[in-house]
Amino acid sequence: IGFDQCILLTEDGKEESEAAATELEFDEVFGQCDTERKLRLINDLKSSKDTQMMYVYANGFDAHSAADLDVRINRKGKFADVLVIPEYIANLPLALQLCSRVREVAAENAIFAFVVKAILIFLSLTGYCNIWFAIFIDMVAALATILNSIRVTSPSVISILKYKAGKYNGLGYTATDLEGRYTAGNDFNYAYTHAEAISRCGAFNIISTSDDAFEDEQTPQDVALTDIIFGNEKDDGHSLMPYKTFTTGMRQKIEQYMARKCPLMLSGSYIASDMQEEDERTWLRDNIRIELAGCDRDSLALFPNEKADSLTAFGRLLPVYRHVNEEHYAAVAADIIEPADTLSPQRNAPLVAYASGKPAAALHKENGNAVFALGFPFECIKHRDDRLFVMKKITEMLLGKDIPTQ
Repeated sequence: IGFDQCILLTEDGKEESEAAATELEFDEVFGQCDTERKLRLINDLKSSKDTQMMYVYANGFDAHSAADLDVRINRKGKFADVLVIPEYIANLPLALQLCSRVREVAAENAIFAFVVKAILIFLSLTGYCNIWFAIFIDMVAALATILNSIRVTSPSVISILKYKAGKYNGLGYTATDLEGRYTAGNDFNYAYTHAEAISRCGAFNIISTSDDAFEDEQTPQDVALTDIIFGNEKDDGHSLMPYKTFTTGMRQKIEQYMARKCPLMLSGSYIASDMQEEDERTWLRDNIRIELAGCDRDSLALFPNEKADSLTAFGRLLPVYRHVNEEHYAAVAADIIEPADTLSPQRNAPLVAYASGKPAAALHKENGNAVFALGFPFECIKHRDDRLFVMKKITEMLLGKDIPTQ
């Protein structure tokens, strides 16, 4: 996309930063960088290189760097030259594809216009073209370039570019993908679906409560297992009501439950990506013990040769709702989550994985605490028997004992 060199500045240690730079194909890497060192390195790199520099970062800067352009990926960016909202960062591949396409069409139009005019000049000099014929051909050429330019914004071209750019995460990104199709909304079946699966894992009394009641301590304190359901909930900045996953009250309540060694199960498409600020990500690492590793997206409509809706959980291939359909709401975009512990074997052998092979869940057990985080809605598993199988495995790991199926 026009960069001669890409350099990684990170707070991670030497081994982690070098591994990340190798995987992401950076030209150079500087590890163990705090904010002051990053600013100093940017200044040194700018001084030593006679070229323009762009610095892309997420958090930690309260001043402009020495780079020609500061780009911040965050909701807030007082000192940034360009602000990219995290929810819309997926637009960048499409924007680059469209820019490339516009440049191609502009070059086509320019070459076509010059060729036509050169031919007209040659014909005029040799006496084979009069003024009216030249005007007519020039008008036809102008109309041809206009029609060629219109192709850039045609729905079919945009749809193809979207697919090539990496698949998007919302119904608003469609062109003609969903025309003439029914789309299922929220049927509020999640409480029943979870409770049914849990009831088959033992003789449990099940209490269903809202998140407000949970935060306001209107629920029993002494429970064997807590299952918190987030579904496709997230704070997207556009809803009439805030739908933050881990609100301040929710975080405090979870900390209280963990202090009492109460096992926790969390599930939702955005349980990690909805935590954007540095203090939020720190809370995730310290308490839920997970880190966001990206977003696993499926196209809204099935394309030819695309993998079917599925994931692998505890060695079993499960059909799930990943594409828009008329039966159940889909997890079109779901968090790729990894254990915060970089040495965890789950990083290479995830308990649950998407069709892409990326990890979809993480289990952490330490000092009597047990947390299982699922990066997509549990209720999006299509078949009842599969849901019972997955819930039984999760419950056994959290409670630390085998459970006979009821």
